Amino acid sequence: MRPVSVAMAGFGTFSDSVVVDFDGAEVFALVGPTGSGKSTVIDAICFALYGSLPRYADRRAVGAAVHSQAAEARVALTFDLGDQRYVAVRVVRRDKHGKATTKEARLERADGEVLAGTAKEMDSAVPSLIGLDFDQFTRAVVLPQGEFARFLHDKPAARQDLLVQLLGLDVYERMMQRARSLAATEAAGRARDQERLDALAHATPELIRALTDHAQACAGAAESWRAAKESAAVVLADVDAAERSMTTSTERLAVLASVQPPADFATIADRLAEVDAGRVAADAAAVAAETAVAEVDARIAEAGDRAALTRARQLHIDLAAAQQELVPRQAASVEADAESVRLATIADGAEAHAEALRTANAAEVVRQHLVVGAPCPVCEQTVTATPSGPAPEAWQAARQAAVAAREAATTAAKLAARAESRCEEATRRLLALAEEVTDLPAAEVITPMLAALDALEEQRRERSEADRRARDAVRAAGAAAEQASREAQEARAAYRVARDRCAGVGLTPPTETENLAADWEVLRGWAIHESEAAAASVRADDEVVVALRTQIADRLSVVVAEAAALGLAVEPDATTFDSLVELVTKEEWSTRDRLDRATSEMEERTTLAATIAERAGTAAVAGELARLLDANHFERWLVSEALTRLVTGASARFGDLSAGRYSFAFDDSGRDLLVVDHTQGDESRSVRTLSGGETFQASLALALALSDQLADLSANRSTRLESIFLDEGFGTLDAETLETVAATIENLGATDRMVGIVTHVPELAARMPVQFRVRKTARSSTVERIDA
Repeated sequence: MRPVSVAMAGFGTFSDSVVVDFDGAEVFALVGPTGSGKSTVIDAICFALYGSLPRYADRRAVGAAVHSQAAEARVALTFDLGDQRYVAVRVVRRDKHGKATTKEARLERADGEVLAGTAKEMDSAVPSLIGLDFDQFTRAVVLPQGEFARFLHDKPAARQDLLVQLLGLDVYERMMQRARSLAATEAAGRARDQERLDALAHATPELIRALTDHAQACAGAAESWRAAKESAAVVLADVDAAERSMTTSTERLAVLASVQPPADFATIADRLAEVDAGRVAADAAAVAAETAVAEVDARIAEAGDRAALTRARQLHIDLAAAQQELVPRQAASVEADAESVRLATIADGAEAHAEALRTANAAEVVRQHLVVGAPCPVCEQTVTATPSGPAPEAWQAARQAAVAAREAATTAAKLAARAESRCEEATRRLLALAEEVTDLPAAEVITPMLAALDALEEQRRERSEADRRARDAVRAAGAAAEQASREAQEARAAYRVARDRCAGVGLTPPTETENLAADWEVLRGWAIHESEAAAASVRADDEVVVALRTQIADRLSVVVAEAAALGLAVEPDATTFDSLVELVTKEEWSTRDRLDRATSEMEERTTLAATIAERAGTAAVAGELARLLDANHFERWLVSEALTRLVTGASARFGDLSAGRYSFAFDDSGRDLLVVDHTQGDESRSVRTLSGGETFQASLALALALSDQLADLSANRSTRLESIFLDEGFGTLDAETLETVAATIENLGATDRMVGIVTHVPELAARMPVQFRVRKTARSSTVERIDA
């Protein structure tokens, strides 16, 4: 992975939009004061790819990357991988509660093909593309502050995991697993094929010969039985003719036997005459009853309208009641008027008495209206104080008595008005009723008229009941006549049905006349005679059918015996020539199907035998390969060899950087690293005993050796460290070591690899061909590229 450019906005110290262009910068330095944002450029590269920042232990702690004056931070990294160019973009936003989210992310090729469109998709796409996860990336490519010596101090297992990933040695583990899986698959397939081969043991040449012979025998039988069927068909034609004749005679017998006249067909004419006479008498009685009802209806109409008479009687009663009601109401009105006048006179006197007392006590009235500071209504002088003293008790009592008297007078006046209104109402009702009865009959004649009308209506009810009974008799007589007519029609229809049924089976019945009883007698006698002739014909035809069917049955029994000899499942009682031919044909087809399957199964047996041998060979090879790859932990051995080569190269680098003082060695287990001090008699000790500057030299030696040898050590040559970034330790070096480190870094520029360092050491920065000078202003950091 080789960065081409990184664009930042709102990220870390870079509030404004900044683009760092690495194009053509093989060896460069990020320089500037402490806190200016040098390491932030390296953070941006890591964040764009992995969504995490190396400087924080918690990989989710990305909220601090957002500038304090911004709501979001955006980073876009353009980088090359081999001959392809890619763009990785990530955005971190901070909500009003300070919570940071990085849901917006995208990875795409330079041609616009999107490889990942979400942060979750990028989390898997980037490691797969680059060949390193975040931890491995910060051990081998970006060596940030505080992490520079991680590979040096890593535990052996962690160092081994990184080498496995970097060198692609896990391919051997996958090869071993694939070989084991293939061996198991082939073994299982061989077992299935053997099981199938055992199941096909019946498919032999003997079986094929037997099936061929049976199929040919069935074909010959089918041809022979078809000829027997055609011979029997000639006899069956005679059987059919005799059976048709017998069927016709049998049908005639059934039809002739059904010729049965109704039980009372002889008396139908007499019943018709009787019911006609009854209907005439009922009609005459109904006419007489209807006339009687009409007569009494006329008399009722002459007697007067019942509703009018009843209303007139009620009006006379209401008039008498109104006259009785008016008298007490008139008396009550007179009495209420007298009381109202009396109470009004008393109220007038009480009010006059109270007014006299009020005038006599005017001073008290004036005193009640005086207001301090206001002019007196009598003398118009300013009132300085209001005189005290209660009103005279006599005036107060008189005033209360006057009020009570006036209230009593008012109540009496209302009662008098109400009594007068009720009297006027009764008077109006009396006059209205008197006017209504003026043209009506007198009260004493209305009651006799109503009594006469009651008698007539009772008489009408009696005559109406007689009329109803007469009408019921008419309906009953009509129903009886209709029933007798229906019986006659049904008897005639039954006769015609019986006669037509006889004609329908080819017989010639007697001709119909007007006399129904005589027609039935003639038809019944004719049917008896014809039945005897039809019975004789049935007996003759049955003898012919029995003889012919015996002949056919003898021929069929021969075919049944042949079918049994062929092994067919024959049911003798339910077998015909057609069913036997169909059965033997199906047996032939079934046998030929079995023959085809047996032939195919024999071919399958030959193929299975070859496949089983091939599977056995494949399983043996795959099993041996899996065994060899797993023997003595092949992957661990490869890692050990790679680590040995890596440490050998790193020792040379370490010797150069330390002026020949130090090199690397392994501990007794052959896994962990030791440092060899050649100035102390080649003393071996832990790498953790090195000073800060010495640790930097050792870490740099390992990082450079790893970068140098990665392509040669990699199993699949897919992971290439095309760049390395160093962000630590230069300030701890003495002048001589610093010179050596600078020369080493300069020489790396000739190895087709980008090398970037982060430093604030002017002497080291001056040696770099390209400098990115980072400055921090009050608002935002800036980056300026300086090419030597």
